[in-house]
Amino acid sequence: MQIIISYLEYASILAALLYCITAFIILRGLMTEYRVSDVKYNISILIPARNEEKYLAACLDSLTKITYPVSMTEVIILDDRSEDNTAAIARSFCEKHEHIRLYRVAEDSDGLTGKMNVLKQGIDQSSGDIICVTDADCEVSPGWADGLVSYFTERTGMVGGVTVLSRPGTSESVFSRVQALDWLFLQGVASGAAGSGFPTSILGNNFAFRKQAYQETGGFEKIGFSVTEDMVLMQAIRKLRSWQIKYPLSPRTQIYSQPEKSLSQLFSQRMRWISGGLIGPLSGWIMMLTAFLAHLLPLLVFILTKPGTLILIAILLPIVSDLSFILRPLSRKINRADLLKYFTVFEIYYYIYTTLFAVLSLLPIKIRWKNRKMS
Repeated sequence: MQIIISYLEYASILAALLYCITAFIILRGLMTEYRVSDVKYNISILIPARNEEKYLAACLDSLTKITYPVSMTEVIILDDRSEDNTAAIARSFCEKHEHIRLYRVAEDSDGLTGKMNVLKQGIDQSSGDIICVTDADCEVSPGWADGLVSYFTERTGMVGGVTVLSRPGTSESVFSRVQALDWLFLQGVASGAAGSGFPTSILGNNFAFRKQAYQETGGFEKIGFSVTEDMVLMQAIRKLRSWQIKYPLSPRTQIYSQPEKSLSQLFSQRMRWISGGLIGPLSGWIMMLTAFLAHLLPLLVFILTKPGTLILIAILLPIVSDLSFILRPLSRKINRADLLKYFTVFEIYYYIYTTLFAVLSLLPIKIRWKNRKMS
């Protein structure tokens, strides 16, 4: 038993060091400064909506205030067979704004379902050169569209934006704040990975892509169904090798979204994300595996025996690495240093998240999206 524990101790140190090296590489990528352009394109903003009567009005109101030229903008609300007042709210905005229109998704098509089906039909309806996507429970900043479009230089195929789950100065629960910190941490990882040349993920409620790049992939019907439509589209565009994926962690592309209200909702969301990660690129697998081992192995040794210096170092290294990494997105990029006070709670949550969900991802658990079960 003691021999096994000794091997686990050395493996823990090795995993912790690999985690720190990975974090350093990503941190360097996070410092990437992307070239911007002042070229304006015709854009189509797609808003998938299913039973979103609670949030849709605020979303559309924020979109009426964007600074992007109205003459070059169309907003398409994609009503996915809502059973509440979503369509009525959408129609009220369509009557007041000529560039906003409603499209009802009446059925699944081309073997697709869920959000991928909704987006596919929305893209077919769109006329813009750049497709911007956000969700009905989000509110965009006035310069959001300008910010996203500015990163589309000649060979840019996709651009990721920043999603924040809480506003500074508001009274929200610790549960919500920890989720907000987690989202910014994960976006920092995604941004750093893209800046290092190996994009791994993008957020489905805030991104834009060149319609030409989408068409060159063959579209979602060629890509095939996935519950993480944003990630598989990013991978398909990347595989073309003629388009660049950018993920600038810039407040110019910022939107606000809603945190999950319960543990069950959070569980469902993260299982959907994990399922997407399992079909992600090799670099994403390496990052997930390194994080899993760096958090699990020291914990196992800590439980099995009296912790020694090596294990304490193995535990502390990822924590210090996480703190060093998270300081840049929060304080220098997004100006949300107010969330740092929740770092201790976040780190406990992150330890549980990286170990528990890695194991659960191997089980045949059904994924849910908008109260629908998916494979």
